[in-house]
Amino acid sequence: MAEKKIINTVYKISDKRGNGLLRREVWVDGKGQVTRYNLAYINHHLASAAGAKMNTVTIKIANVDDFFQHGRRIAQLADQQMVLPNESSISFEDPADLHKLLAIVDELKSATSSRHHER
Repeated sequence: MAEKKIINTVYKISDKRGNGLLRREVWVDGKGQVTRYNLAYINHHLASAAGAKMNTVTIKIANVDDFFQHGRRIAQLADQQMVLPNESSISFEDPADLHKLLAIVDELKSATSSRHHER
């Protein structure tokens, strides 16, 4: 069965708290199991000030084979003296560990939202 994106949200982080955007995307399979998760912190001000490209952090469920396949791809690019992608990824083999992270993100989002409404 095909994956379905069930969450696609962008949160604005105030200038006082660091500026930028926090983007969250979640895909599930036909059984409702999370198959892919992306949590990205995007700050265009940092990138433009540093003259650098944006760095995306991808958080996903993957196994050991996926980890080594990614490492081989990076090593091949390095061997060919190609530009390495400006990317970071965090992989969880156990979906329960990813869910723990999601709970923390939700808590942070709630805390930030409640502080913003207190003003």
